[in-house]
Amino acid sequence: MASWLAQRVVQRLLTAAVIDPDDAELYTYGFFLVISKTLFFGITAIMGALLGILGESLLFFCSFLLIRSYAGGIHAKRELSCLLLTALSIFAALLLIRGLLRLRPTVAAAVTTAVAAVCVLLLSPLDSKEKPLDAQERRRYRRIACVIVCAYCAAIAAALPLYCGAVAYPIAVSLVLESILLLAGRAQRAFAQ
Repeated sequence: MASWLAQRVVQRLLTAAVIDPDDAELYTYGFFLVISKTLFFGITAIMGALLGILGESLLFFCSFLLIRSYAGGIHAKRELSCLLLTALSIFAALLLIRGLLRLRPTVAAAVTTAVAAVCVLLLSPLDSKEKPLDAQERRRYRRIACVIVCAYCAAIAAALPLYCGAVAYPIAVSLVLESILLLAGRAQRAFAQ
């Protein structure tokens, strides 16, 4: 759906002679990213509102989007699979956040976050066929992912003792989901070889 919309937008821009035909593929990819991120933001906001955790769901989405951009992870082979699996992952993450907000398991959340953070630090970045990284990019993405993980851990460490689960839990769940996607991506890569 997002790729279809992106192609239609670029086709209209080409027809209107707004963009150079040599740049069409780059524009298509750019519009695909904007459309898909907007779609997932909308899905997250709607699910969050229905679950009564709109603010927490938006914090989760922004946290997850940032770490996912630099750490990488598994990618679905088809766009429809990506849409469905991402929507299910977001829904599961939001249910987890809602449960954590009700139960307030501070120690369990801290331990789980620490394990997830270590996984992200050890396994990132994980590139894909669609976005291969050279050695220099790999080092750069790894450094950025490490800074993001450290910032997230600092925010969680500051929020948990203050019983500010509305900040701590969405960020923690974004790290947990990212660690799962990195583990799945590494496993997929290992089985493919």
